[in-house]
Amino acid sequence: MNRHLLLAVVVILVGLPLTLLSLRDFQSDATAPLDNLNLSVRGALKKLPGVTEVEVHRVLKPTHRLIHLRDAPESNAMAKEQTEILRELIRHHGLKRIHVAGDPNRFAALSTDVEIVPIERPDKPEALAAELLKQGKLTFVILDGKHDLTAAVQKLTGGKGESIRVTTRSYPEKQRGGASLESRL
Repeated sequence: MNRHLLLAVVVILVGLPLTLLSLRDFQSDATAPLDNLNLSVRGALKKLPGVTEVEVHRVLKPTHRLIHLRDAPESNAMAKEQTEILRELIRHHGLKRIHVAGDPNRFAALSTDVEIVPIERPDKPEALAAELLKQGKLTFVILDGKHDLTAAVQKLTGGKGESIRVTTRSYPEKQRGGASLESRL
């Protein structure tokens, strides 16, 4: 009898974090501020115009959230799509600062509504993640889609950082790739 009780306790304890993560995903608000770390923003991001995929590295009780809008700077269609997404995030989700690799002037039309910060070291993931995480509990970055800052965010936050990668319709199909630790929608 004791073995059965012990087995039941182990099953409950192991399953509890997964259940809590699942409950957190359902507590999403379509207009929640992105910096509300108590709510999942996966659903809100998925509903943005042109978004086709949202990859989330989930953690219980995150202390930081880094949202990476995957970019292919050579694409004019992508810049238009990203501008539309950013307008929605500014208007409905309280986005106030965007870190941009490449030419930040492509988002000049948004500069009265949001602070646009150029990224200086996009090819050094850990240094870039450290710089971005210093900005506060929410960081929004537009960066070449080949980069994945998840491991650096996890390392620098002691496993308490939520990392989200957002892919849009105009992101080149040949550059799309699987995420190692993230879950996909």
